[in-house]
Amino acid sequence: MLMLHASPGGAALLEPLMSALAGQRRLIAPDTLGNGDSAPLAIQQPELPDYAGSMLRVLDTLGEGGVLEFADPSHRTGEKAGRIERFLTSK
Repeated sequence: MLMLHASPGGAALLEPLMSALAGQRRLIAPDTLGNGDSAPLAIQQPELPDYAGSMLRVLDTLGEGGVLEFADPSHRTGEKAGRIERFLTSK
């Protein structure tokens, strides 16, 4: 499960949820670029496709059997996660 944290913030915010889900499935919770412990994007004003592209690179790095589910526990779950999922699956 690819877990996306709210911004600003970091994947550390997801630790309680990850603890509750531990052992049930594979969990991946990267910091989005410029948040948590990650470096910012090297462009002046990044937009959603830029961040989605970084998640696509995470999935590419994971390779075969990577991520089959998307989760965004923020209050904007449907909109944000849905747009990222559509971006990732349109490639």
